[in-house]
Amino acid sequence: MKRHGSTFLVAIILVTIMVSCGETTSDQQAVTGFEALSGPYLGQEPPGAEPELFMPGLISTNDRDGCISFLDNGKLCVFGNDETGMQYTFEKDGRWTIPRHAPWAFKQGVQDNTSGGDGRRIFIQSRGLTSPDDEEKDNNIWVVEWDGAGWSESQPLPPIVNTDKMEFYPTASSDGSVFFFASEYDDSRRSDIYECGFVNGEYKDAERLPYPLNTDYGELDPAVAPDGSYIIISSSRPGGYGATDHYIAFRREDGTWSHALNLGNKFNTPNGEYRACITPDGEFFFFVSDRKTDIAKGKKVVSTLKDKYNDGDVYWADTTFFNDLKVELLATECAAEIVFEEYRMNGLEAATETLAALYNAGEGRHHFSPCEFLGICDHQLKAGKADDANQFYQVLLDTLPDVFRIKLGFAQVCIWNGQVGIGLDIIKRLLDDDPLLELNNTLYWLAYSLLGESQTEDALQVFQLNARNHPSVRAYYGLAIAYQRNGDFRQAIESCRKSLELNPDFEDALELLNKLERQ
Repeated sequence: MKRHGSTFLVAIILVTIMVSCGETTSDQQAVTGFEALSGPYLGQEPPGAEPELFMPGLISTNDRDGCISFLDNGKLCVFGNDETGMQYTFEKDGRWTIPRHAPWAFKQGVQDNTSGGDGRRIFIQSRGLTSPDDEEKDNNIWVVEWDGAGWSESQPLPPIVNTDKMEFYPTASSDGSVFFFASEYDDSRRSDIYECGFVNGEYKDAERLPYPLNTDYGELDPAVAPDGSYIIISSSRPGGYGATDHYIAFRREDGTWSHALNLGNKFNTPNGEYRACITPDGEFFFFVSDRKTDIAKGKKVVSTLKDKYNDGDVYWADTTFFNDLKVELLATECAAEIVFEEYRMNGLEAATETLAALYNAGEGRHHFSPCEFLGICDHQLKAGKADDANQFYQVLLDTLPDVFRIKLGFAQVCIWNGQVGIGLDIIKRLLDDDPLLELNNTLYWLAYSLLGESQTEDALQVFQLNARNHPSVRAYYGLAIAYQRNGDFRQAIESCRKSLELNPDFEDALELLNKLERQ
């Protein structure tokens, strides 16, 4: 069964709540703060190889912050959150201007944007009609250009890019090639990354990027280097650190892509990472993370979409260390592919022996990633070989060093293949071992995606565990939906009320509660 299709996008929308478009700024202190800034990238001290919170209190706030884009050699910044909407500020006469609302964002209800590789254009995702012939609104890709003082009118990309399907989170390299993720493309139910090349002034047909960039799980939010030499994606594939992790792959000289490498626990956490962006000069990597932070981020702003556990903040890092990752990836083979071929040809015992031999050989000749190995477990479960899957899982625990990722990943594989009890038991043990471990986003993501696949009973079990261990507004609201789908309206009402106890202004829960009480 393919995972995370159009229903996967339901989870995306519900987990990473999109930026709205208000008309006034809600924090006057933040406005005056920009006027004192000067220099590229809002005058901030450049980060090193480890991610740093970007401008706490001004860009990273107590609201759910959205994607960020820079143009004009770092002298124009577009940013936003769920309270203020999409805004922009630019350096003028040596000082940054008071943020203004982006006219194209307010007009079109823009949800996401990323800067193009040429440093002049922003590619935006908008749910709007691209021509008078459109019969209904869906997510399409538009482009708007900055001339140094103002914005051009936004223009939709041609129909070869904007089809009757749903295109999300566009990004572009300097040669004009556009990357995005889409659902239900070519009748597929997955959320996958696509590329539309740009040759001789024309866009080419969208091509789905190959495995291992796309898998049977969800891939989203691509960020491509200006020269097209690498791409960073967010993925829910098992073997990561949480709900969605960032992975990087490099383009070889023949145009093919390397294996996708997890960026590690400095960039990825159990709480989820998404909305990546590479600056047009290629020097910095920006992304949004739901990780908790004790750094002060300005005054608290009341939001009907707040979650007490995280609020989505902007982080940035220097990209020079990507060169080391490129050497590592392009110089190694994927051990999982060799092991899987051995399993396919000669069975589990031979595959286990091959795994041990490759790992013990060392010398950096092979790339070991829990993600690819857990894909083998996924294949075994799909084939009805649960005993083989569990045996291989035990081998992975004994062989590979990152036990947490293997345990969490195998739990996800089990849940997606109907072995919900086994998967939740693994997660419960992880939480018992580390009571401070925050898997709320991971559980929330899994549960909503299961709901989308009409696996209501399974989703209900995951939501119950989430609400028990992470009692948040979203956890109780999700539980209410699961109970409603299951026909248990009394429990649904109770869960709605618990959600509203944490946030009385949560409009979705209020609306659902009113509907349930009328039934």
